Amino acid sequence: MKRMKTLRALNSVALWKLFHDLSCCVERPGDRVLLAWNDSEVGVEILESHSQFIHAWVVNRQIHTRCLITVVYGANELVVRRQLWVAITRIADGLQGEPWLLFGDFNAVLDTSEIWGSCSDQTQAMNEFNQCLLEAGLTTLPMRGHWFSWHNSRDGTRSLWKRLDRVLVNEAFLESWPGSFYLCDAPVTSDHSPLNLRNERATHGLWFMFRFDNYLALAPGFLDTVAGVWRHNIYRTKLYSVVRKLKLLKPVFRVQRKNKGDLVMNVQLAAAFLSQAQSLVQKYRHNELLERLEKACRWIYARAIQQEQSMLKQRAKLTWLKEGDVCSRTFFKKVKARTAVHRVRQEEVRLEHLSTWANHLITEEEATGLIAPIQDEEIRQSVFGIADEKAPGPDGYSAKFYKAAWPVIGLEVSTAVREFFANGRILKQINATLLTLLPKVHMPCRVSEYRSIAYCNVMYKIISRILEKKFLERTEKLNGEVAMLLEKTNDPFDQIELVDWNNDDLHSTALGFRLLRQHGYNVSPEIFRNFMDQKGNFRTTLCDDETDTNPLLLELAKLDFNIVQKMYQDELKELSRIMLVKFAVLITIIDDIYDVYGTLDELELFTDAVDRWDINALKLLPDYMKICFLALFNTVNKMAYDVLRDQGFDIIPHSTNRWAELCKKYMVEAQWYYSGYKPSLKEFLGNGWVSVTGPLVLVHAYLSMTNPLKDKPLEDLQKHPEIIKWTSLVCRLADDLGTSCDELKRGDNPKSIQCYMHDTGCCEDDSRSFIKNLIESTWKKINKDILMNHEYSKDFIKASINFARISQCMYQYGDGHGIPDRESKARILSLVIEPLPLS
Repeated sequence: MKRMKTLRALNSVALWKLFHDLSCCVERPGDRVLLAWNDSEVGVEILESHSQFIHAWVVNRQIHTRCLITVVYGANELVVRRQLWVAITRIADGLQGEPWLLFGDFNAVLDTSEIWGSCSDQTQAMNEFNQCLLEAGLTTLPMRGHWFSWHNSRDGTRSLWKRLDRVLVNEAFLESWPGSFYLCDAPVTSDHSPLNLRNERATHGLWFMFRFDNYLALAPGFLDTVAGVWRHNIYRTKLYSVVRKLKLLKPVFRVQRKNKGDLVMNVQLAAAFLSQAQSLVQKYRHNELLERLEKACRWIYARAIQQEQSMLKQRAKLTWLKEGDVCSRTFFKKVKARTAVHRVRQEEVRLEHLSTWANHLITEEEATGLIAPIQDEEIRQSVFGIADEKAPGPDGYSAKFYKAAWPVIGLEVSTAVREFFANGRILKQINATLLTLLPKVHMPCRVSEYRSIAYCNVMYKIISRILEKKFLERTEKLNGEVAMLLEKTNDPFDQIELVDWNNDDLHSTALGFRLLRQHGYNVSPEIFRNFMDQKGNFRTTLCDDETDTNPLLLELAKLDFNIVQKMYQDELKELSRIMLVKFAVLITIIDDIYDVYGTLDELELFTDAVDRWDINALKLLPDYMKICFLALFNTVNKMAYDVLRDQGFDIIPHSTNRWAELCKKYMVEAQWYYSGYKPSLKEFLGNGWVSVTGPLVLVHAYLSMTNPLKDKPLEDLQKHPEIIKWTSLVCRLADDLGTSCDELKRGDNPKSIQCYMHDTGCCEDDSRSFIKNLIESTWKKINKDILMNHEYSKDFIKASINFARISQCMYQYGDGHGIPDRESKARILSLVIEPLPLS
């Protein structure tokens, strides 16, 4: 009765028309869609009607624009709702660039953030909805207002909120109406929220960015268009002038892009005209006018094809980015290939083999080349070396624009680049970078499931490519000179002789000692006796020794450092995808659970769950532990899946054993804490060298860097070889030296320092001295094990040693992990952020 009254009310309103699908819903009166419109403002052509949607063309009579719309009311049952997903995908497949808008009650959510309250499992429904949007190329329009759009009108524990209503659009709609969004208002007479579509000019936001389409550069009047703006004089810096003129060109290109219309349709029309012209030429032979017409149609068709291909190349780039990890293997192969080209290879130059023997300075010609002004040809080569299809930066301009417009803009752009090299100042508009998160999984729920991609402006790329070229040219020349000096011999002893090892020079002796030890020669530390006094300390007079610095080696070292630093920065952008980084985060969280949050009973449940590695144990855990255990469970299984897929090797037993071992050691420390037990130093270190996470981290490092994996080495790793035990012990002792004071104030367990004090009754200073001596003796064991260890790869041995090294670096001035100090921050900045000045 209410529905019939609604229909009569709408029919009684002048100029309003309506369409409903009641005829489709005789057996399902609850699934009905009603579409009403003011016929004086818009025209509607119904294309398809279904029990779950109405699909129509809508034309704005005032501004003569049109759009496809689909009004949706999804079925309650999952099986029936699949008909809607099939229909949406079918409609999308038939589109040819038309803007399309879908809105209504889809009766499905995209992820768990769109549900609040208890309800049945929605996983299957969410997966099907997400898959439909992916196949149809649809995305949710930006939304404002209430997050949830439906409520079941119940209170207490039975209250349920969902985001069932939404507005979806395709890319063509966003391009036609870039300022669009929808407002989700509060419910009034219904349990659903009304959705109001709005459109306003947005001045910021990723959705509304300008993008230069490369096919616009093919237009006959392209250079005239650019020149019309470029001839204006802007009396500020050249960099600012270039940025300002690029901004003034954007509205012009927006209009041109709109006037070009549908490029696919243009090709079809041009092909039809060409076919008609050729038919006329065949019918009326030797007609000069028709032959000219056919030639003109052929030229138009070729231009249309060229524009369409240019557009498709750019669209293909965007499609590849949207698909996330579908092409990840190819992507990372390309990254590795590019890294291999630009890396200063260790086999080409071994800086550690060099010393004061390279005693010549760079030539005057070389010095002049390094500080010489940048030439126009260098800038032009930098521009034309960038691929046309490279994704643009925040300003939206591609390299194709710069190349096509170079006859007009080349002089001013070159002047602006030289201006930067003269004063070292760059505008924030040029230095801006667009960071984009691409999903690595089908339904990403956390930051780690996205990959970050950085897009830089072309002007920034021009400058960085010139800098890179200067660095690489000079580095390659130095590589050649050094390689010629070293190619005479491959023996480390002979290479040490090349550096004119002077036994009376501490620098040469220390360098030789390090090189020989590094290459597996067991050199005695007795060679340093010549530099010590009678008490065994280095002579104080050594501080006054001065060694001439070789400028050639110094410059090479600085260049090498800056290049490697740039590689570190590139790797940091991909840090979130590295499995060991995810494990480090999980270790920190689990450590806090055992140290701070968990009761003894809860910790026993968590330890048992990890030991059993059974997802059914989840229901026995408290809520905060459920999240942590599920994250651990999924992360380990994801790594195991990747290894099994790539190598056919099951690593789950090896990984889960280490996690279970760690949690059991944490549990021992928790029991000590709750019982007030004070362990001996031997007892503490027997547990602590494992609880410091060394075995877990290093075993997973081995799993990550080894291909192919084999049973025998992994079985040996389970027995804790010496290289793992000693490096973990160094980490444990360094951690205790840096953190014990702060942790004791928080009421934590005694550390190795307090355990030794309790064992011997000594003071804290003496105990700290003992621990430092213990670290020194452990390093000797590590060095000995390096010389004798032939079971594992050099990469794994190096990773193990670096685990001990970084621990001493991190905890040298205190708790550099939990409470980073000024020195720790300065080290990170100097290593990763701040390049070495070359002058």
